[in-house]
Amino acid sequence: MESLHNTFLHPSQNMANINPWKNVGGLKDRPRIHSKEDTTLRELRRIIGVGPSVIYEVKQSFLSEAKSWTKVKKGYDKEHIDACAPYIQKCAEVCWLMAVHDPPLYMKMDVKPGEKFDPNVYTVYSLSGNAIDFLVWPPLLNGKDGGLLAKGVAEPLRTVIKKK
Repeated sequence: MESLHNTFLHPSQNMANINPWKNVGGLKDRPRIHSKEDTTLRELRRIIGVGPSVIYEVKQSFLSEAKSWTKVKKGYDKEHIDACAPYIQKCAEVCWLMAVHDPPLYMKMDVKPGEKFDPNVYTVYSLSGNAIDFLVWPPLLNGKDGGLLAKGVAEPLRTVIKKK
């Protein structure tokens, strides 16, 4: 979104020279986009972002990145990457579509062992219990603090009951 803002607010600048994370001159000095324009930009991002050519580009970019792992990460070779290519591309497509959604969809991954198991947010994997041991699949939220779209799956800690 920051890149879109910069493109429309500074159309004559070369985008390669813009650092969207750097606050040049402070927020007060920068041109502002009004809420109606922001809504239009979000809609434009969604429309363009789901286009077949954009999705193809995203998938190819992720696959290219995965292929570079053979040079820098141990245990990855060309044969394995090629075998996983359809999976990598599908993952990239799903993640991209989640990112261009407004608000971006969010997978809650920050679950810690021992956290209270909430049956409203998680389905039990195989055991029952009151505290989470590990996450099997994260819950899907409509934005970071948004509503629950799909429950996650978690394995509760195994509790041993001693007989008297």
